Amino acid sequence: MYPNYVKFDLESCKQPSRISEDPKYRPFHSALGALDGVFIPAGVPSELQSPWRNRKGFLAQNVLAAVNFNFEFVYVLAGWEGSAHDTRVFNDATSKGLKIAKKKYFLADAGYGLRHGLMTPFQGTRYHLKEQANAGKKPSTNKELYNLRHATLRNIVERIFGCIKRKFSILQALPEIELKKQVRLVYALCMLWNFIRSHESMDNLFDDPDEDARTYRRTRMDTDTVNLDEEDSKMNARRERISRNLWKQYVEYNYNKKS
Repeated sequence: MYPNYVKFDLESCKQPSRISEDPKYRPFHSALGALDGVFIPAGVPSELQSPWRNRKGFLAQNVLAAVNFNFEFVYVLAGWEGSAHDTRVFNDATSKGLKIAKKKYFLADAGYGLRHGLMTPFQGTRYHLKEQANAGKKPSTNKELYNLRHATLRNIVERIFGCIKRKFSILQALPEIELKKQVRLVYALCMLWNFIRSHESMDNLFDDPDEDARTYRRTRMDTDTVNLDEEDSKMNARRERISRNLWKQYVEYNYNKKS
């Protein structure tokens, strides 16, 4: 039943028209969705707890999820210890069925590193939506604009994780079931979310988008960055090209707006 509702293929990752036809996001036409990890509290026997304790000090699974722009899970990998680094979890996912087609990619946080299949933000430039809002000014460079658009699109992960935790409160508690069943529970609830999503409008699912995102962020790790020398050169060239196209559209739009 799970494969019927959580599917990873080009059709399930087809961009909805609200994104594909929006000039602001058109340069991201090859994006399949967004990918990120989340800490799900875990109940672990005392003798096994050490690797399950994350950097925030609580016992958790580090769950990787890829989400399409229709707010559906297309790939989930649960069961990794809370201390596991995101890149390690992602590498495991690529060996277990997460095969990203050539020239396609998911939007991801800088902690995953710019590599085949993952498009990350520019480091050293304002990124998170909160940072952009606090700055109180419009993007002044192509990199700032790219990071703003990237953060806006990648926000679907924060929203869906925040919402699923509110809908299924068991994910925020310590389940009194064996660890293997806790892992299965994550898969079951992601499948259930997709089932509900196929029968409900997004308006009914997202009661408070901002609160949903905050619920997610409170349990998410502080993101590591990677060495710039380790970034994939081809993906870096694509990112530069996307940023230039975004900036061109942005400048033309503002010019026409003033005319």
